[in-house]
Amino acid sequence: MGILSSMVNALRFFYPEISDHDEEINMTTTRLLSKVRTMAAISYKISRGHRVVYPRPDLLYAANFLNMMFDSPVMPYQLDRDVVHP
Repeated sequence: MGILSSMVNALRFFYPEISDHDEEINMTTTRLLSKVRTMAAISYKISRGHRVVYPRPDLLYAANFLNMMFDSPVMPYQLDRDVVHP
């Protein structure tokens, strides 16, 4: 959890031009939601000493998160379509 919270706090420095306008706050929230999935999976993998799995563009949000969390080089993660169905 410490790794993830540090990564979220560090995102502020990637977008220093953000002001308090509503549309910029909405864009920042959208960016944060899209990046938290990857950061959470990476911090989990690092904490376990596993190889990092990067996002795949062919998967939707939930399927991508599950794949990044549980995929391994020895046994690829099989997605359960009932769990990830939109």
